[in-house]
Amino acid sequence: MPAPALPTSAMAVQVPLWHHYLQAIRSREAPRAQDFQRAENVLLTVLERVHALDPRFIVDYSRGLEAFQFALRSSEDPMDMEVPLWVDAEALLIEEPEATQPEDGLELCHLGVPREGAGLERWTTEDTFTASS
Repeated sequence: MPAPALPTSAMAVQVPLWHHYLQAIRSREAPRAQDFQRAENVLLTVLERVHALDPRFIVDYSRGLEAFQFALRSSEDPMDMEVPLWVDAEALLIEEPEATQPEDGLELCHLGVPREGAGLERWTTEDTFTASS
């Protein structure tokens, strides 16, 4: 009885294509998690610094957090982030226009943030910072 033939390179077991994709994803998983953590740290540092510089601005950490996390995990390109800041309602100015009311009967007013406030200073170039500071 002849000995079984050894498989040649043409007969070698083929690894499914999805296996290669899975290996690629796993090899990038740890660096992506580190990138995500760094981006989150930078964002929170910036937002906390903004609030410390001017307490009229209140950070909304909850809005779109899942979408933000997904974008960080799935994006390979630099991405822009829109960060919602609330303004303390007590700090708002309400200005009623001096003109007559519009024909549709709606009353209009303008909302603004005062330039000066008790215990608040204007932002200057010294207030500019990087997230690493």
